This record gives sequence, structure tokens and C-alpha cells, in this order.
Amino acid sequence: MGVDKDFLADNYRSMADQELLFIFSNDFKELTPEAQEVLQAEINSRRIWEGLDKVMEIQLKGLSQENLAEYSDIIRNMPCPLCGGTDKKINAVLIFNNHYEDFVIACPDCLRKEIDKASARSVGVNGLLGGFRGIFKAAGQVKEYNRIMKQVEVDIASDDLIYFINKRAGEIELYKDNQQKLSELILHPNATSF
Repeated sequence: MGVDKDFLADNYRSMADQELLFIFSNDFKELTPEAQEVLQAEINSRRIWEGLDKVMEIQLKGLSQENLAEYSDIIRNMPCPLCGGTDKKINAVLIFNNHYEDFVIACPDCLRKEIDKASARSVGVNGLLGGFRGIFKAAGQVKEYNRIMKQVEVDIASDDLIYFINKRAGEIELYKDNQQKLSELILHPNATSF
């Protein structure tokens, strides 16, 4: 049994432009060929295709080292989304909570504050509630935070920033010339809503 293209067309037609662009720039590769075709048709009918050829190429072929370096430079030279500072290049850390992970993108000073808060939470929650296993888990998280902060302090793109760029490459390509949209992306790097 195939995909109902009429159902897909109705569904895509009911979405806002931003929703379609989000799906296209993040999930296009994961869609069935039928869903890709219907999504492209809806985008074409709205005349919002401009610039999406490169986004589709990245979705289908992956991110080249050249694009990775370009996106890293673009993001790292933006103002810190937490303090607004521009004197230090921003970077990223993946903060581990008990049930999920959150990207935090900011300058080194703001990242240190966020890591210190996360470390204290991890030690408190895991240490008190998790027994020996929790203590080892908390120690592992603190060790990982320290490893990432060393990358941040020597002013290179952290592994977590590279991971974020690869994960959101379609959106970064789509909005690389739109400072406001990129600022929203790095201020809310975990957002999946529109």
C-alpha cells in the first residue's frame, strides 16, 4: 500500500511556509519519495523555492567540509545569544539532563556558567537519587563538560558545535544570509516548532 498523495498534499497545503521550510531543510532526506515529491510541489506552488536547491543537495548528499567550515565561521562570529557580547567567538555545548540533551550556543563565559549549573544539577540529582551508579554518571558528565570547555577555551569549534551544524545544516544554509533567522536558530537551538 502506497502513500496517499492527496492526504499529503492536503496536509502540506494546511501548513505555514515556515513549517514547510522546516520540514524541507531538516527532514527531506527522511521522507518517502512520494512525500518529497508532494512537498516540492507545494513549495513550488507557493513560489518559495528560491535557495532550496542547495538545501536539498545538503539533505541528500550530506555536508561538505567546505560548507562545514563556512557555517562554523558564520555561527562563531555571531553575537552571543545569551549576553549579546561580540568580543569572543561563540561555541556550543550539549548539556545532559536526566531525560534529554539540550544544545547551548553562547560565548565561552556564558557556556561556562551554563556548564557549572548543569554540573551542579547533575551531581545533586544523580548523586542523591542515583546511588553509586548516579555518582558515576554525574562524574562522567562533568568530565565530558570539562573536555568540551577545553575545546572552547582554545578557541576552536567544539565537537558539539560541529554536531549541531551537521544536524541543522539545511536550516543554516537556508538562513545563512538572514541574520535574524540565524540568531533565532542559535538562541533556540533545540526548537522543533515554527
